[in-house]
Amino acid sequence: MSPTATTTRTQSSSSAYAINNLANGMLVSEAMVTIPSTTYTVNAYLHGEMDSVGSEGNWQINACFYKFDGAPSSCSILASGSAPAANWTQVSGNVTSPADAATMKLELVGAQLSGWLAWDDVSVSLNVPAVIKYYYAGSQRVAMRTGSSTLNYILGDHL
Repeated sequence: MSPTATTTRTQSSSSAYAINNLANGMLVSEAMVTIPSTTYTVNAYLHGEMDSVGSEGNWQINACFYKFDGAPSSCSILASGSAPAANWTQVSGNVTSPADAATMKLELVGAQLSGWLAWDDVSVSLNVPAVIKYYYAGSQRVAMRTGSSTLNYILGDHL
């Protein structure tokens, strides 16, 4: 059988990408702009089947970063496992972009697969620490807000 990369049944969207009949294969996302030295969370759903009893295989999801000139910076393994799950299974991982990173591509890598492996509903989110705002009356701190939460007043008991 010849190796292919194709669409397959999905987790929730209209199509998912799969690696079929390829002992060693890879799917690569489009490049995404990144912020240097920033942590990202990557989520994806994986699903697959092995062709025969006794087949073995491994998969991993990599985050690869590239410099402004397009040269590779670094790659990190976000998640990995042995034979693909028979049902859609969510996997996730965190990665921090290097200081020289301009873009990131995600890779789904299958090694020694005899069957198929698919990914769907892949998302990348920026982990931004909550901003804390302090409010003052003159030189006295009187309130604070964390992120978009309710304003909390800081009033000490004067007794």
